[in-house]
Amino acid sequence: MSARTGAAALSAVVVGVLALAGCGGDAGGTGGGDGPYRVVVSGAASAQGVLAANSATSTLSAEAAAKAINAAGGINGRDIELVKIDDGGDATKGLTALQEQIAEAKPDAYLNSGPTTLSAAVLPVLARNNIIFMNSGSSPEAADAEKYPLTFNLPTLPDVQTKAFVPEMEKSGYKSVGILHSNSPFGKAFGDSAPDVFAEAGFEVTGNEEYDGAALDLTAQLSSLKAGNPDVIALNGYGPAIGYAVKGLQTLDWDVPILGDTAVASTNLLATAPPSGLVGSPLVSNLKMQVMRSTSYDAADDRVNAMVEAMSSAGTIKSTLINAWNWDALHLIAAAANKAGSSDAAAIAEAMEDPAVTAEADTAVLSAYNYTADSHASQPGDDEFVFIAPSLLRNGQFGNPDAG
Repeated sequence: MSARTGAAALSAVVVGVLALAGCGGDAGGTGGGDGPYRVVVSGAASAQGVLAANSATSTLSAEAAAKAINAAGGINGRDIELVKIDDGGDATKGLTALQEQIAEAKPDAYLNSGPTTLSAAVLPVLARNNIIFMNSGSSPEAADAEKYPLTFNLPTLPDVQTKAFVPEMEKSGYKSVGILHSNSPFGKAFGDSAPDVFAEAGFEVTGNEEYDGAALDLTAQLSSLKAGNPDVIALNGYGPAIGYAVKGLQTLDWDVPILGDTAVASTNLLATAPPSGLVGSPLVSNLKMQVMRSTSYDAADDRVNAMVEAMSSAGTIKSTLINAWNWDALHLIAAAANKAGSSDAAAIAEAMEDPAVTAEADTAVLSAYNYTADSHASQPGDDEFVFIAPSLLRNGQFGNPDAG
C-alpha cells in the first residue's frame, strides 16, 4: 500500500463528487426528498497492486450502473449522485471518511469494495444513521436482518460457497480435504462452515488451519495440513496470500490439488501473466478457483454482456467481474424503490426482502439474491458457481478467446 500524502491523511474524503446524467440539487444537502439520490462509494483509490485494481473495478461498476439507471429514470425518479471516498483499504481510514460524509450531508446509501474488516467497522455507524448498506464485504453479522435491517450482503457467505465445492470435489473423486483460511471475518466464517459442510457430504476433513492475512510465509500451516495427507486443499484467501500459499507448497514439494473460493478468484495474481502474475506458472498448475458464472465468458449471456459493455464504455475493467458488485447493488436498490414507490430507506429494504423483486432487478454478477425478512444473506443457487483454471482476463472475465 502506498504512503498517504499529508492531504489524504488530513481528510480521507476530499475526493470529489460524480454528478451523473444531469443530476440536479445541492450536493451538500441531506439525502432525501426530490434531490439526487446520494450514494457514497468507498474504495481503495490510494492503494497499490491487487487491492487497487479490485477497488477500481468496484467503483467503475457503480459509475456504469448509475449512468444506466439514471438514463432509465433513476431511483424512483431521483438521479443517482455518486460521492467517491478513498479508504485506502484501511478500516480506520474508511470509517473516518464515512463519518465526515455523514456530518457533511447524510447519504441515502453506502457502497464499498471490501474488505470485510472495513465492512465490520462501518456497519454500526450506517445502522445508527439509517443508511442503506449494500455490502461487498459480506459477513454473517451483516446478514442479521433483525439487527441490521438496512444492510444487505452482496457476495455469498462461506456456507453457500462451500456447498458449491461439493459437486466439484465429488466429480474429481476426492475423499478427504484440508482447509486453509485467512483470519479475516470472511475467512473465519469459511473456516467455521467448511468442516461441517464437507463432513456432511461424506468427506474426511484432515485439517483446518488459519493464517494471518498479513503473513509473508504460510509454510507452517501448510506443513500441518500435509501431515494429514488430504486429497485436496480448500483454500480461502485474497491478494498476496495466494502467492505465498502456492510458493509454500513448492517449498514443501507438495503436489496437492487446490480449490480456491471466490476470494481467491478475485486476486489479480490469478488473472495476470508473469512476472507480475501467476497465469501459466507451474505454481498454479494444480489450482482451480471458484467463480460466478458471470465471471466466465459466455457470448450468449445478454445480461452480463450488457454490464460489460456499460463498464468498458465508462473505463478500463482492471480486475475480474467478481468485484463488480456495485452494478448489482444499485440495480437492486432501483428495483426495490420502484416496487415500493418510494426512495425511503425502510421502504426500499422491505421491498428488497421480496425474492421476486431481486429476481427481476437488472443484476448481472448474480442472477438473483433471494433476500428474506429473516436473512439479508445472498442466497443464489449452486448453479451460479463454476470452478475454472486461472487465465488472462478480458473485460473482467476469464476464458474469453480474445484475451491475451
